[in-house]
Amino acid sequence: MSMRSYRTSSRLGALVVLGVFLLAGLIQAQTITGSITGTVVDSSGAIVPGSKVTVTNEATGAERTLITTENGVFIFTNLVPTTYSVKIEQPGFRPVTRTALTLTSGDRLALGSIQLEVGQTSEAISVTSEVAALNTESADVTATLGTSQISDLVVKGRDFMNLVKLLPGVAQQGGGDVAGGTFGVQSPSVGGIRAVYNNLTLDGARGNDPGGPAFFSTGVAVDALSEIKIVTSAYLAESGPNPGASIKLTTRSGTKDFHGNVYLFKRDKNFNANDFFVNRQGLGAFPYRLTTTGAAVGGPIYIPNKFNADRSKLFFFWNSEITQSFLPAGVTFNAPASVLQYQVPTLLERQGDFSQSLDTNGQLIVIKDPTTGRPFLDNKIPANRINSNGQKLLSVFPLPNTTDRSLTGGLYNYQFKNIQDTPKGSHTLKFDIVPNLKDTISVRLKKWESDTKSWTGIFSYTNFPLTFYDYDFTHDDALVSWTRVINPRIVNEFNISATGSKEDGTPRPGREQTSVFRQTYGITLGQLYPASNPYNLLPQMSFTGIPNPVLFTQDRRAPIQASEEFGEIMDNLSYNRGTHAYKFGVYFHHIWTNEGQRANNFAGNISFNRDANNPGDTNHPYANAILGNYQSYQEASRRNLANAAVYLAEFYLQDQWKTTKRLTLTYGARFSSPTWYHLQGDQVGSALVLPNYNSANTPRQYLPALVNGVRVGQDPVTKATVPAQAIGAFVPGTGDLANGVVTNADVYAGKYPQGWADHPELQFAPRFGFAYDLFGNGETAIRGGFGVGKHVIGAAGAAIEFQGFNQPYVVVSQQFNGNLDTLLSTRGYVFPSQMASFNRHQKVPRVYNWSIGVQHSLPAKFVLDVAYVGNTNRWVESQRDLNTLPPGARFAPENIDPTTNLALPDSLIRPYREYSFLTYLTNDATSNYHALQVQLNRRYTQSFLMGLSYTLSKSYTTEPGAAQREGACAYNPGTVTNANQSTTCFVNPYVPTKQWLGGPQYFDQTHVLVGNYQWTLPRASRLLPNPLVKGALDNWELSGIYTFATGQPMSVTATSSVLGDISGSNILARPDCVAGVDPNSGPKTFAQWFNPAAFAMPAKGTFGTCGPNNFRGPGINNWDMTLIKKIPLGESRSMRLRVEAYNVFNHTQFNAINTAARFDGAGNQINPQFGQAIGARQPRVLQLGASIYF
Repeated sequence: MSMRSYRTSSRLGALVVLGVFLLAGLIQAQTITGSITGTVVDSSGAIVPGSKVTVTNEATGAERTLITTENGVFIFTNLVPTTYSVKIEQPGFRPVTRTALTLTSGDRLALGSIQLEVGQTSEAISVTSEVAALNTESADVTATLGTSQISDLVVKGRDFMNLVKLLPGVAQQGGGDVAGGTFGVQSPSVGGIRAVYNNLTLDGARGNDPGGPAFFSTGVAVDALSEIKIVTSAYLAESGPNPGASIKLTTRSGTKDFHGNVYLFKRDKNFNANDFFVNRQGLGAFPYRLTTTGAAVGGPIYIPNKFNADRSKLFFFWNSEITQSFLPAGVTFNAPASVLQYQVPTLLERQGDFSQSLDTNGQLIVIKDPTTGRPFLDNKIPANRINSNGQKLLSVFPLPNTTDRSLTGGLYNYQFKNIQDTPKGSHTLKFDIVPNLKDTISVRLKKWESDTKSWTGIFSYTNFPLTFYDYDFTHDDALVSWTRVINPRIVNEFNISATGSKEDGTPRPGREQTSVFRQTYGITLGQLYPASNPYNLLPQMSFTGIPNPVLFTQDRRAPIQASEEFGEIMDNLSYNRGTHAYKFGVYFHHIWTNEGQRANNFAGNISFNRDANNPGDTNHPYANAILGNYQSYQEASRRNLANAAVYLAEFYLQDQWKTTKRLTLTYGARFSSPTWYHLQGDQVGSALVLPNYNSANTPRQYLPALVNGVRVGQDPVTKATVPAQAIGAFVPGTGDLANGVVTNADVYAGKYPQGWADHPELQFAPRFGFAYDLFGNGETAIRGGFGVGKHVIGAAGAAIEFQGFNQPYVVVSQQFNGNLDTLLSTRGYVFPSQMASFNRHQKVPRVYNWSIGVQHSLPAKFVLDVAYVGNTNRWVESQRDLNTLPPGARFAPENIDPTTNLALPDSLIRPYREYSFLTYLTNDATSNYHALQVQLNRRYTQSFLMGLSYTLSKSYTTEPGAAQREGACAYNPGTVTNANQSTTCFVNPYVPTKQWLGGPQYFDQTHVLVGNYQWTLPRASRLLPNPLVKGALDNWELSGIYTFATGQPMSVTATSSVLGDISGSNILARPDCVAGVDPNSGPKTFAQWFNPAAFAMPAKGTFGTCGPNNFRGPGINNWDMTLIKKIPLGESRSMRLRVEAYNVFNHTQFNAINTAARFDGAGNQINPQFGQAIGARQPRVLQLGASIYF
């Protein structure tokens, strides 16, 4: 056994041991159990105390009994979600039994006043529940999807997260086209709160991915689920640990009788409509095929007359599902499928001939000789000037395959249809043990595996399809729960869970990845630190300055090999006294994450970007590569492991007090002791501590100088010279290269807090809610509340990825304006390297949420729920680059290189000269949300069920980069997104935050309307009673989902065909927004979505006046339908044949717009596709299915 395996086993073993000692403790996190309450009265309405009340689990027969209080009240707590019956007995009265009572996860099912009639005990009364009980005793804003909806609705991709989007307040994002995603399925933002704040649970155990908490990494088949519940505003202290929505999944359990099903689902491109853009561009259809097979069975485990003969002690449930998919994909693992378009170097350009290289206006792009400043003769680079390695780097990319400029507009010449080939498996096994009337034990084991192969976008090689890369993800988890009825009024529920996941993308037989190896192309370009690149991978490459250039990037862990383990111990103690239902609890959570060997730019990162400040620039990035002239080069000195941990301890107290027959109050508080993610003691890492920084310790740098007519680097003090390639490097022996840095060794020596931030103080989160039965008849309820939630478990990647590869352990040097032939001549020189800094006094992000609403029972079994929901989010995580330059800095006379009359390299004019990117992590952003949420539901009927949800909302933030923060910007502080080597999601210190970052949240949608229905069609045999009609026309069901939503915000970018640098800063300029012109006033057609007149060229040396998210993208108008034929096969067996159609009417729904404004020297916008639709949601897709139920 490896040392790491030993440590992992020891950790999980320790959790189990600790759980045993805490059995008597009071612990709880995300409870799934609920309660049933009621009041017993006589025919006059007088209270009947001392009645015997028995609740029975209709699936297993398990019973619990208690006696009503002096107030006639009964409260059964810690009941698993299922269907129950309640029987009430009192001498002198007829017994009353209420059956078919559906209890959902975490629900408080209020039966109201149950009336007893005088009579003999043998004269029993039984009432079957057919009306949905209103939520008259809970203030939480919730919605639930039961077994019928899960099994019969159109579950797109058989991904349960798509069902979550049926509910009010849920953004139309997340979910997927196939269950489970790549390493999990992304959850949507709910109630205006970022998806990373969500609590995602399976049977109460946390399922959030530690590295990306918005993802539910616990892959589970929908046929293994009995219920999906979402709590959007929680006022019970037991809800947590994070402040976002709680999406609770509950797996099925076995019952006293055997039940099960086997199923097959099939999709194929021959069933589907073609994509709008595939048709427009004359391409063949995307490859598309998917097959899902599975089986589920549950029931008792018994031996007749010997073991569990009455089938009440031991039950099991098992589900296995296998999916084979070969589907269209986007440029990243979770991007919508689209035709990828690039402008690759042509055959002539690879030979140095740019005589046919035209811009989008059809004008020749003039190639300048950097040595003379004049155009090359005939726009051709002489053969003796061609750099061999630069030419070979261009040969990595394929030749053009699309040359019709009437179609491309000169924006691209290569198209590619990316696919994902992903076999997946989900396996769930659950045992329920009822050894006696007081104990119930449940054991659930689950395994999920996904082996994704794709050309781009899966964690190692991205942005251009060079290799069919293989990414293997496995996830295993186990849960044990034990409910103990100590006495009829005290119940204890204990849970312990352990989870482990692994990611593996390393080369192995059949998965060699040779197309990303340098030796495949004969590239002999060396590295400054070759030991960091054992596979000899290609360097990262960027070529900005032309539309849609090729771009090759790598994950810092490529090829990835990582793992995560986490464990939880949970328990809660419920105590009922009179009309009070008390709960007390504590929760422990620990995560260990190993992000693998990683470093930014370990294989080198070469930018051939067009840059007017580069003396070697030719006016075309591919010509720069042909000459071997790079704008910048970055490379890490080593790769480090990233083993980190975080833990959380919490406790809570709460009471649900039924103060009167009509009014119930809920109040309590949650207390949390969180930690920040921190490297473990044996790891190397560092961060800049700003108070420790002393500018007097800044080392000297070599400055540009002319000596005897030759450009060199020169020590400004000694005047010693070095080659020009070392300009910007530090003079050896001067200053402190890690000026102000505190290392992880210092942290574990007690010199600085773990995670480079003070341990958070004990967090206090009070909650209060009320529910009032307005008329006392259970038909109208007014509910509301206020609560505080804390974001106490953050994202692993967003924290530790900034801690592990900084000075002095790792130097990611950045040098400027050199040539490939002399690249290695800088070996031995140290250049400024990336660094991170943390706000030591940062606060724990928190959400204040509130709601007020009315729920009313309508005729025909409809229930209407109308609520105002609001929240405000304070101390939201944000980032800023402390080494940004003010606008126009590169144009200032003091920053001009006297040897070239161009701007000095940024490394010589940054505020903190020791460092390149200096990412400061803090939490000073805010957001708020206001919404009207409406639900209309019809449940508990056999023939027609429906649900309608509508949300009118507005969500504002000063941190709109959250979409990127949950992706690229969170994990890649040095991501090159433009010629200025900067990203656009950072705070701009030179522009007021509200102007630069204030705007609608990236998931904001003003209107969202979602309807769903299930209709059992009338039986034709009632009109024509004969066997043929009955067999062919009876037992049909039609179901569907309709979604209408306004578009999410999008942002326009700005570049210039004349100015390689607009802002004169390392912050990318935005366009100017023209006053009085509404960008949303455009025709909203394929050719022009928004009004382009709303955007103008910004002045040189400015950042532009536009804020973020400045126009609305296309919305959603979509119908999904399913037609099901049920064929009876006997008393308890049936077959179901189904046809599912996603986007059944094949309505073209655009989802991407060209937002790249490009201006000429006169300020005219010259991008012919600016404002044009460039992507669409999925066309009609058909799925055929067959299931046998028994």
